[in-house]
Amino acid sequence: MMKIEVHNEFPFENPNKWDDLVSENNLYNRSDFLKIIFKSNIEDSKILFGTVTDEDKLIGTCVWSVFNVNLDLMVDEPWLQKILKKTASFSKVKMLVLGTPISLGQSNLCIPQGSENEKKVWNLILDKSNDLAQELGVSMLCAKEFKADEINGEYLEKNGFLEANSLPFYTLDLKWDTYSQYLKSLKHSYRRNINKSLIKLSETAQGWYDEPTKGDFNELYFDSIRNICTDELHNLYLSVISRAEVVLEVLPKAFFENLKSNLGEDIQCICFKHKGDLISAALVWPSKDALHWMLLGRSNDSNNLDTYKNTLNAVISLAIHMGKKRVYLGQTSSHIKRQVGGVPTDVKLWMKSKKPLVQYLLRVLLNKIFPEYNEKAYNVFKST
Repeated sequence: MMKIEVHNEFPFENPNKWDDLVSENNLYNRSDFLKIIFKSNIEDSKILFGTVTDEDKLIGTCVWSVFNVNLDLMVDEPWLQKILKKTASFSKVKMLVLGTPISLGQSNLCIPQGSENEKKVWNLILDKSNDLAQELGVSMLCAKEFKADEINGEYLEKNGFLEANSLPFYTLDLKWDTYSQYLKSLKHSYRRNINKSLIKLSETAQGWYDEPTKGDFNELYFDSIRNICTDELHNLYLSVISRAEVVLEVLPKAFFENLKSNLGEDIQCICFKHKGDLISAALVWPSKDALHWMLLGRSNDSNNLDTYKNTLNAVISLAIHMGKKRVYLGQTSSHIKRQVGGVPTDVKLWMKSKKPLVQYLLRVLLNKIFPEYNEKAYNVFKST
C-alpha cells in the first residue's frame, strides 16, 4: 500500500536511501545539501521532509518549507507595490512552499515520472500539502521551481494552483577542449566583448583562463570553499544583496559556515583579489558531467575589473578545464549570460490561496507579479 509520511528531521541514517532517487545533476536535492539548509535557519523557516513508500520501498521524496514572504517586494511597478502593500494578505504572507527557502532554480521533488505511480505520488504530496497548510494555519501555498520540461502542471492545476513565471535558467553545453577554442568559436562581436573584459586583468590572470590554477592566491584563482574566510565570503554576498532590486531571501552566515563544514571538499570558489583584498568569490559545485554556478559574492567597487563578466568567463573556463559537458549558469543577468552562449529555459512556479478573495487577486495579478520573459538564445557561435 502506498503512503506518505512527514518528518521533522532528515528521515534516514543512511543518506543513500534518499540520494538514490536524486539525479546526478540535481545537487540541490542531495541529502547533504538539504541538511545544510535544515541547520542554517534560512529566513527563520521550518523545514519538513516527505517520503512516499510503496510496500516499504521508497518511490518519492519532497521537501516543504514554511516562512514569511513579502510579495510586494517582488514587483517593480510602483502602482502595483501600493496595491499589494494595502492588501494585508500580500504585505507579509506566511507561506507553505513545496521546495526550500533558497532560490536556485531547481525543484526538490523526486517523483517517478512516466510510471504508473506518477499520478498517485503527486496526489499524495499535494493532499499532504493541503493538510499541512491547515495544521500550520497557512493559507498561501507555493510549489517551486520547475524547468518547463520537468513537470506536468496538470496535477497542480487540478489542485487549484495557478501557474506563474520565475526567472529563466541558463545553461551552456560545452564541446571544446580549451577556453581558447571556445573563444575562437564565437562570432567576432561576442568574442571582442569578452576580450574587452579580459584585457582589464593582468597578463597573468588572462593566462589563467587557458590553464586554471588552484590555490596560488594571485589575482585570480580557485580553491576549496573550506580555505576561504567565511566572514569575507558572507560580506561579499551581502554586498550583492544590498544592490539587488528584488530580494527573495537573505542567506545567513551560518549557511556558508555549514557549506564549508559539510561540503568543503566538493564546492570550489573562483576568487578575484585586488591589491591583496578578496573582491569577488563565486561558488561552483561540480557534478559528474557538469559544473553548477551556485552563488556569487562581489564588492561594490570591483567593476573596474569587470569582475562579474570575468567571473562568468572563469566559470566557463573552469568547466572546460574539468572536462564537463555542460555548465549551469543560474537565473540572473540574462543579457550577459546569453552573450557568452547561455541558453535560457523557462522556469515555472505555482501558487494558490485558500482564501477566495486572495485566490481571485492571484488570478488577476500573478502575471504582473511574475511577468513572462519570452527570452531567446543569442546566435553567438560561428556556423560550423
